[in-house]
Amino acid sequence: MTVVDRDHTASPVAGKYNVCYVNAFQSQPGESGSWGSLLLRTSPGGLVQDPNWPGEYVVDTRQGAAVAAFVGRWVKECAAKGFQAVELDNLGSDSRSGGLLTSANNLDVFRRLAAIGHAAAVLVGQKNTVELSAQAKAAGADFAIAEECQVYSECSGYSAVYGTAWVEIEYQSSAFTAACSARGRTTSVILRDVNVVPAGDRGYVYQSC
Repeated sequence: MTVVDRDHTASPVAGKYNVCYVNAFQSQPGESGSWGSLLLRTSPGGLVQDPNWPGEYVVDTRQGAAVAAFVGRWVKECAAKGFQAVELDNLGSDSRSGGLLTSANNLDVFRRLAAIGHAAAVLVGQKNTVELSAQAKAAGADFAIAEECQVYSECSGYSAVYGTAWVEIEYQSSAFTAACSARGRTTSVILRDVNVVPAGDRGYVYQSC
């Protein structure tokens, strides 16, 4: 079955297995204003930005119940639209918090969101952060989506925890070829363009094995 991964603002594709993307631990660019007091702030009051993704600000997961209630609305909307699964991105945002957050804070939110997802009859996936795979699965993750695990030699960490219930996404042809050779018979491996542009747009790349 073909897997389609789309943002929670989009709609699922009929006849496909649809995964709903939710940036659960950081704000999307241009959307920081909607989070109110739920974004992490330094002592002077400034927002904590992801240095690799301009416009994405770290969520204050110390406010576990409030964050889960806010993000949980998107999880429920994904289920209502007909998505079969939800992926929760940026589980490792604590590493970008300047020591203000811990992985336990983030896992607490993940656990709450997994419960919301399961109550709405969708599977819940971990996105990246291989070092927390065992904890994420214990917190309710049903599968994982791993970006460039071939490049960073992390793939065995996902398979050790999730077996074959994970999807690998590579952005380099050489890494994709190596991953297909190593795991293509048991694991879904996908080659995509870094900007993940829609089919038909310039730069679109999609291969699978």
